[in-house]
Amino acid sequence: MIYLIGGSARCGKTILSKKIAIKKRTSLISTDHLRSMVLAMVPKSEMNKKFPQTKMVSPKNKFRFDCHSAEAMLKAQVIEAKTMWPPIKALISSLIYRDQDCVIEGVHLFPSLVKQLKGTKDWKHIKVVYLIKTDLEKIQIGFSKNKEEFDWMYPFIKNDADRLRKAAKMVSVKGAYIEKEAGKYNLKVYNTENNFNKVLKEARSYLINE
Repeated sequence: MIYLIGGSARCGKTILSKKIAIKKRTSLISTDHLRSMVLAMVPKSEMNKKFPQTKMVSPKNKFRFDCHSAEAMLKAQVIEAKTMWPPIKALISSLIYRDQDCVIEGVHLFPSLVKQLKGTKDWKHIKVVYLIKTDLEKIQIGFSKNKEEFDWMYPFIKNDADRLRKAAKMVSVKGAYIEKEAGKYNLKVYNTENNFNKVLKEARSYLINE
């Protein structure tokens, strides 16, 4: 079985992916790692077109969301996801052909791309979930309290209300987009802004039929 776990950043994708990989004793691949591989194959002349986030440069001691709107970042990520989708799709098909289980997680697995697998012979070997958060206020409160969930970014924004708000909006905007898209294609979505651990457990149960 191929387990696809997509959604917004800071919503539990990595935590859930590790739990599934350990439970099923299978490999775990992040699309962030695949991005660097695909990026290396893109000609410089096509870089801005296919990987627009590479030109969204941030000054020293700044995050991308300090300099660019959540909407602009989402638009760029959608473009990059489309660039990456053909090799990701080929990887999924190859794993299924070889009867290898795998967990693939990442922000690049947009519903509009994953839905292309529906109706193919591979679909019966695939389980998909999306983890999101959409309520801006709840996201900000959660980020300010939950140091472990917010990991490496937390120390840099914990005393900066404006930066925390921008980070939360980044998650909220993408969460709303994912929720709308997944609804169109009847893909499973879990909102983790309330009862985080309980919701992750529900998502895990859905994926592995516990």
